[in-house]
Amino acid sequence: MDLELMAKDIMTSPVLSFHTEEPIEQAISTLVQRKIGGAPVVDEQNKVIGSLENDDLILRDSNIHIPTAISLLGGVVEWPPSVKHFEDDLRKAFGSKVGEVMNKDVTTCAPSSSLDQIVNLLHHNKLRRLPVVDKEGKLVGIITRGDLLKAMISSN
Repeated sequence: MDLELMAKDIMTSPVLSFHTEEPIEQAISTLVQRKIGGAPVVDEQNKVIGSLENDDLILRDSNIHIPTAISLLGGVVEWPPSVKHFEDDLRKAFGSKVGEVMNKDVTTCAPSSSLDQIVNLLHHNKLRRLPVVDKEGKLVGIITRGDLLKAMISSN
């Protein structure tokens, strides 16, 4: 693999993206039609503010486990341990717009990011895709695990 390649050399552009006010049904339809598992969410200036993944959408149809308080040795223990996790699941399950369901914790890279940096970001953050943003945070491309495989094959 050519380690001198940068994100700008292997990214896909233009990129499918969603806006926070788009209806979930429309986003699902678009993802299914394009046969992709997710896309970045951008604001009015095309800055990446989140991501929408199949996992976020599948949660809408799953069972949500309500936290249970258990009295143990004179203290109270919540189960599952994170009420925030429950609240996030609840928000996603009943959201009707992309902004209500999207993951707000998004990892990005710069066009000048090296392949080594990209591989590390994808691997350590367990990501399937990585938005590429310019200095202002505006979406300029996306790199998927498939893009990395293509770069590896073409450089041999």
